[in-house]
Amino acid sequence: MATIESAATVGIPTTIGSPGSPRQGITVHYVGASQVSHGAHAQCRSQVRGWHSYHLSLGWAGLGYHYVVCPHGTTLTGRGLNRVGAHAPGVNATRLGVLFMVGGSQQPPANMLRAFRELRTWLSARGVNSSSITGHQAHISTSCPGAPLMSRVRSGDWGSTNPEGVDPLIGLKEGDGQGDGLKEHVIALQRTIRFSGFDPGEIDGHWGPRTSAGLLALRKSVGSSVTSTPVLTGTAYAHLGQALAREEARKLIAAAGDGGGDGGELPATETITVSGQLTVKR
Repeated sequence: MATIESAATVGIPTTIGSPGSPRQGITVHYVGASQVSHGAHAQCRSQVRGWHSYHLSLGWAGLGYHYVVCPHGTTLTGRGLNRVGAHAPGVNATRLGVLFMVGGSQQPPANMLRAFRELRTWLSARGVNSSSITGHQAHISTSCPGAPLMSRVRSGDWGSTNPEGVDPLIGLKEGDGQGDGLKEHVIALQRTIRFSGFDPGEIDGHWGPRTSAGLLALRKSVGSSVTSTPVLTGTAYAHLGQALAREEARKLIAAAGDGGGDGGELPATETITVSGQLTVKR
């Protein structure tokens, strides 16, 4: 169950900004390039009040984020669920802004990740598309939300404190590769689709409809019943590896055939006769 403190408990106005209904997804943020000190929970509330005052000084209506996730496993309400945000140009009225209280290369602690998972569940029950998560940098040129959080955005891993080892291709989605730092990742996906014998369209580092079509055809070829594949989920990634391995095996068989075999079949397994006595101990 999510632990969510009201704006009144945090000590900021209970209504900030214009009424709205941002339900299309969640955009995550970090505090900035410097690491954030984590003290008592009262300090978290104090920091949020300080950011509210700072945003007021910028001429805004107040704190720009809808929610703030703290290291103690608590979510602090900012603008809340039904207000227009001030966190990312172009999506303030459609996506919720969630600030993680980390900065620089600081990894979000386990309690913070748990609080975010619980917040997503709570938001989903209220009509928010909590499966659509973007980093701030998807909407404007910025380093926010920092490498540790962006790694989780791409992989979809919000359940452990160390996402290292997760293939960065997992979590890629249609539309990625245009000014979001994911161009090389998309190129790797497109080339893998092509190496597997399918057509991803132009190898341009942008996941468009043709890349989706190529990935869908690949997945169907290994027995998947999906009808669309706009995200490279863990299962889709496994299908990608399966199709690539099958294509490599086909090429090896073809090469064996070209080398003087009998039609490209793999050599028959030799029969080996083993003599001796087998003793079974009871």
